[in-house]
Amino acid sequence: MDDLFIINEGGQLLYSWHLKKQDENSDDDLISGFLTAMDSFASIERGEDIKSLKLKETNIIFEKVTDYIQKITFVATTKNDNLIELLHSVIHDIMESFTEQFGEFLNKEFDGEVTKFQKFDENIKLD
Repeated sequence: MDDLFIINEGGQLLYSWHLKKQDENSDDDLISGFLTAMDSFASIERGEDIKSLKLKETNIIFEKVTDYIQKITFVATTKNDNLIELLHSVIHDIMESFTEQFGEFLNKEFDGEVTKFQKFDENIKLD
């Protein structure tokens, strides 16, 4: 997994993680808004959710959790085509861990505060 974005249904970035250190100019909020817009377009225009996208080198995987007041989307990227199935499994483990840790916050209207989610870093171990 190269990147992980956890985004609520309004497009607000709750959490992001990157395998490689990001450039100072990288804007995860802009990326999460773009991913949300693409997913919304697919839902509205095609009546379908995006499950994955394939760029020239990058695979983008979308998984949703709709069991809470805040609907959230987990988006992960990889450049390794051989890891797609494994990545789905990893994302599901991350989804379970995130919702278990932050379920009480997800079952309330979004208050705009995202710093509480940063402690999720300790759950992401890909050694």
